[in-house]
Formats: sequence, structure tokens, C-alpha cells
Amino acid sequence: MLRTSKWWSWMGAIRSVRRLRRRAVAPAIEAMESIALMSVVTPRPAAAHADVLRQHHREAPIVSTPPAVAPAASDFASATQSLPVQTLTLPATLTNFQNLPLSPSLTLFNPALGTLTSVTVTQSVTFLSDISAQNLDPNVSATITATLSGSDQINGLSQTIQGPSRSVSSQPITAGPFGSSNDTVVFPQLQLEQSSTTTYTDPADLGFYTATSGRSSISPTLTANGQGFSTSSSSNLLRNNTTTASATVAVTYTYTPAAAPEAACPTAGKIGRIGVHQQRTLLIVPFQGVVDPTRAADQANYLVIARDGRRIPIVSATYDPSANSVTLRPSIRLNVHYHDTLRMTLPCANGDSNVVNERFGSKYSLIGFHDHQGKFVPVRNGHIVPFAGRSATRHPRSS
Repeated sequence: MLRTSKWWSWMGAIRSVRRLRRRAVAPAIEAMESIALMSVVTPRPAAAHADVLRQHHREAPIVSTPPAVAPAASDFASATQSLPVQTLTLPATLTNFQNLPLSPSLTLFNPALGTLTSVTVTQSVTFLSDISAQNLDPNVSATITATLSGSDQINGLSQTIQGPSRSVSSQPITAGPFGSSNDTVVFPQLQLEQSSTTTYTDPADLGFYTATSGRSSISPTLTANGQGFSTSSSSNLLRNNTTTASATVAVTYTYTPAAAPEAACPTAGKIGRIGVHQQRTLLIVPFQGVVDPTRAADQANYLVIARDGRRIPIVSATYDPSANSVTLRPSIRLNVHYHDTLRMTLPCANGDSNVVNERFGSKYSLIGFHDHQGKFVPVRNGHIVPFAGRSATRHPRSS
């Protein structure tokens, strides 16, 4: 009997030691929460929560995409803009000719850039003529005059550009009798130039210069009829002339840039909770997508509906652009065990007012609390996140 009693005593001692060891290596979340109850320090700001969670709790709901803030409407240019000038040319070419193409082709306006408001076309056509004449009369001198005449037409644009018939003459020059040293006259080069600038705003013209499927460019052409000749008091002349025509067409598109496409409303991710027992409750709502920061920080856009139907207002809302999330503070503390509903108007950047209801609650929504020293303790999946000097535990109990 004595040996049996000693054996039971030894077994009891061993069990006590094992219990003490288990308590030493696995502090329960209940103990941490008890410490939190004794805390009288002021909790860290929400931004500090985010910093700690990003470091110790990478799976926390507030960790999301890089900042996605809606640009202000003033960022989109509303004033008209102009594209670089396109210049088309036809080099000097012997007249007469019809519908020779200018190059390169004219690229039509891309409607994806916005709305075409005007098209400015500046064109210039130049005739040049080199004229000479020889007096073939051996007996008398001849007074000779050189003349250049020309007309042109640019085709292939929204409207035909018609150059009027025009001419220019030189000063009369006397040529000596045939066989003398001055029986031939070479005139200074004669030139005819006409130019014009026209701005088109008519819808039909704008439509012509706007690209469509299968039609992205056009090739304007020039028709030019020009002639250089000489006249004299003597009909017995040997005439020689060379006449060319060249053209330049410059086109400028002015347009109103297309408005940036409206961003879709963001979506709300899993709601996380900070705070237990007598600590104030903070709700962290992450967003995916473009957010209007002003609307995100408007507390009037959020409301907690308790499981018994009570409506609990939000007293503050703080938007964190670095995490693209908002931190909400309800007017009362919420029991972490209960499932409540957050009704929110999504902070849509395009001005829409989409209202959604997101359920949250239970220990699995808890992402952290403060201990009695005011230090933030991150929680993941209902367990304290282990770090140096602390081991994870199971079966949390919070309220």
C-alpha cells in the first residue's frame, strides 16, 4: 500500500509540472484580452494599425493594391487641342498635268482622340517659267515681251480648291537683227503663286476628315495648266520656254480630347475589426478599384445594422490612400461574437451611388487589439500572431 501511495504521489507531481509547462509556453488569448481590459492608455491611431498589420499580418484585409485615387475632373483637358501639322507636297513638275498626287498621304483624324472641331487647310501653288526668244529677222530689231499664265485645282479634299487663271508679264526687251550679238533675249524667271487658308467646321467637312473603318488616309491631287510664251512686234521669232508647277498643302486638326473613361465603382473586401472588451471598436474596410477619397472619408456613407435591427451610426471615417482602405469608428462598441451588417455607399469615382451590405463579425474578423501597455497585438484567423517571445494559441475567446 505504501508503494502504491508513493507511485500516485509521483504521478500527481509529474502532471502538475506538465500543466505548468503548457501554461508557460502557450499563453492563451484570454490572458492577453484580460491584459487589454486593464489598459488605460490611448490606442494607436488607425494609421499605426495599418503599419503594424502590414508588417505582422500580411493577410489582413486592409492590405490591398497600390493607391487608386480618382483623378480630379480638372485633370482631364476640356479645352481644344491641335495635332501636329501634316504637310503634303508635289515638287516642281513640267506642265501641263492632271491629278498628280501630293505626298505623303494625309492621315485622317482618329476619333479615339476625341471630337474633331475644325480643320485648317493652307495651300500654295507656284508656277515658274524660264523664257527666251531669238529674233530671226535679219533686217530689223524686235521688241519682245515674256508672259506666264496658269490655273490650278487641288482635288481630293472635302472641297475642291480652285486656283483662278492668272498671268504675269515681263518688261519688254529689244533684240537686235538676226546674226547680231544681241539677237537673243533671256528673260528673268517669271513666277506665279497663289495661296489660301480655309478653316472647315461644317459637320460634313469634319466627317470627311474623320477616319472610319477601312478609311484612314487620303491622297489629294493637283491639276496644273501653265504656259510661258513670248510676243513681239515681229512674228519671226524662235521661242524657247520651260514651265513647271509645284504645290504644298498643310492640314491641321483641332479637337476636343475625349473624356477619360468613367471608372467602375470599387468593390469592398472583407471587413476587419480592431478592439476587444472595453476598447473602442474600429472597422477596417479595404477597397479594390478606383476610389473617390472625399466620399470614402464621409462618415454619412456608412451605417452599421446590428443583428437585432438597431442602426448604429459611424462617428468617424478615415481614408488611407496607401492601403486604399477606410477606418470606421461606430458610435458604440460592437461584440466581436455577433454578426452585424455594414451598409455603405461605395465611394465611386464616377459619381454613382451604389449601396451595398457587407456582413462581418465573429472572432475571425478580429485583426488586432491593444494590450495593457498599449501595444498593438495582431490577430489572424482568430489566433494571436506569433512573434519573438510569444507563441500562437488556439481557441480565442473575445467579446
